[in-house]
Amino acid sequence: MTSPRASLVELAASLEDAVHRGGWGGPPVLVAVIAGEEAPVAMPVPPASGDLVADLLGFVAPPDWEAVGVVVEGAARSYRAGEVAGYRHCSSERPDRCRVVHLVDRTGESVALLRREGEEPSPLAPDDSGGGRMVDTCRRMLGLPTAPPPDSTHELWAAMWLDRIVADAADPARSGPVASWEDAVVRHPAAEAVLQADELLRPQVVRHLDALGRAMDAARPWTHLREECAAGRWAVPGVTPEVAAWMDDGMFARWATSEFPLLPELLEALADLVPSGVLRRIRAVLTAWGTVSHAA
Repeated sequence: MTSPRASLVELAASLEDAVHRGGWGGPPVLVAVIAGEEAPVAMPVPPASGDLVADLLGFVAPPDWEAVGVVVEGAARSYRAGEVAGYRHCSSERPDRCRVVHLVDRTGESVALLRREGEEPSPLAPDDSGGGRMVDTCRRMLGLPTAPPPDSTHELWAAMWLDRIVADAADPARSGPVASWEDAVVRHPAAEAVLQADELLRPQVVRHLDALGRAMDAARPWTHLREECAAGRWAVPGVTPEVAAWMDDGMFARWATSEFPLLPELLEALADLVPSGVLRRIRAVLTAWGTVSHAA
């Protein structure tokens, strides 16, 4: 392709128009731009799992595929900045039916178009084209790097921690109530790891969760977690060891954190489930870690 950006824009517009003329409700489409072919090959692929992007995990495009892409339907929502660093809140606006076309070539050039029902298609900024999963998957199919992971794994541990507290507080029969700071602390992944080795360290763990969390973050960065998953020693739902090896660190980080609700949602749920003093201390330690941008 002599002009990757112009070629991709033209291909995306042509594909979107062809799919749109077929009406709404069609299956997702996998697109291949093959060397020597004048037009892209569009392959309707009803996803086996109900999620085409998930079904494409681990796929490596043949070497004669100059570009790949997907055409999928979904719901478009508006977003606003959230109180948690690196996260956004979905607005309360009613979602619109939409179709997204995303293409990427082997140089890393990409283009995405969004058509809302009843409107003409419009270009999407890279950060808005599919929430990352679609963009990441297309790039990895071509062996291209994705956007880097967050500097810290604190967000993951925080999500795992709060998700566990919410589940246990909502159903005390699972593992007992969450009525004190100690009850909350011992559910953090770092605390669990220490206490499994030596229960006698419980008082120190409760007093020093801040330092313990930082130590876990330093000891288990994203590269380490992905390698552990690829070796079958650390599990992420939907990610086999082979898929973890196929991913890069950035894609793996986004996939792992996407398995949990957003931190603001978890904190909001905790407001009705744990004592206010416990919630204040949870927010304080999240703020100390830089996971929450400010204490509320």
